[in-house]
Amino acid sequence: MAKEKRCCTCRRPIFTRATRCAECHTTYEREWRKTGRKPRGDAEKFKDRARAMARDAVKVGKLIQQPCSKCGDPKTQKHHEDYARPLDVVWLCRRCHLGLHYPVTSNRLTWRPEMPSKLDLWLRKNFMTSQMFAEAVASELNINISKRTVESWRQGRSSPRFRVLPGIIKVTKGNLKARDFVREP
Repeated sequence: MAKEKRCCTCRRPIFTRATRCAECHTTYEREWRKTGRKPRGDAEKFKDRARAMARDAVKVGKLIQQPCSKCGDPKTQKHHEDYARPLDVVWLCRRCHLGLHYPVTSNRLTWRPEMPSKLDLWLRKNFMTSQMFAEAVASELNINISKRTVESWRQGRSSPRFRVLPGIIKVTKGNLKARDFVREP
């Protein structure tokens, strides 16, 4: 027989997948709204209102979703150039939208699968995963380095910070140097 599920707060039996009964959930949400949310400034509220107006205009049919204005992808997002004009939006796909807000600088490496990085070659040669390499460098320097960070270095999307390089040099026994992470023109 299945174990009876109970509310984690008041211990009354519940018959849904939730962890709290309706009353306890309402109380919890009310308290969370008071304390859990970060205070927003007037500028953020202004932006939220503009986004809400554009969202509602799409629902009503006043604003019609268009393909990406840069690449033509049909899956798009709204971008506001000026929040004072909430219905004046530019339709961009996620990739173009992120590229607009976070432009790639010219000193970044571009990863191509046919051209493995020196770190990638070293990891393959020494039968190490990104996770193992991250743990080795982190233990050397007593800092946290994630697997995703090492993957980013491995694929050439970013370079390690200056303070991490001594740990990398030590772990690789001098096979990788700082110049191995710099893009050559």
